[in-house]
Amino acid sequence: MPTLTAMPTSTPIAYSPAAQLDAERALLDDARHALTHGDAARAVEDLRSHERTYSKPLLGEEHDALTVEALVRARRYDEARARADAFRRKTPGSLFMSAVDAAIASIP
Repeated sequence: MPTLTAMPTSTPIAYSPAAQLDAERALLDDARHALTHGDAARAVEDLRSHERTYSKPLLGEEHDALTVEALVRARRYDEARARADAFRRKTPGSLFMSAVDAAIASIP
């Protein structure tokens, strides 16, 4: 009888770009849903999960902009400003720049 060998648990799973895009979109939608329902802390946690899961995200700019908004709504203003500054340096021509600027402008 043939023996089966276990697959190493440390082997990374390769996802197709379409599958990764769908999975990333789901995490960002969860964060957006949490923000819509006033749960900024949950949104921040969902975004941190996205960050931990995808070292090379396909939706990185959207993630970063949403993170700034979530941090502002969680009243974590210093972190939000720091993330916004990093976003401006990293992606100065981003389509999400106006969302980042609006989030920072809303800080009291």
